[in-house]
Amino acid sequence: MPEKKKEEKDRMTKKVTCLLSKKSLKNKIIEGYFCETKKGIFFIPKTSILAYLVKK
Repeated sequence: MPEKKKEEKDRMTKKVTCLLSKKSLKNKIIEGYFCETKKGIFFIPKTSILAYLVKK
């Protein structure tokens, strides 16, 4: 099933702009990527090595 693999990869590398309401970022709009894993959905900012858990 190569189609499913490609679809999964596309979903994982989808570029997004996310509004984070963390105190340190105070509603700063930043670009990054959403990555779906078995542990949950993570948001990985382009400008940071930190990943934020979005939902389990």
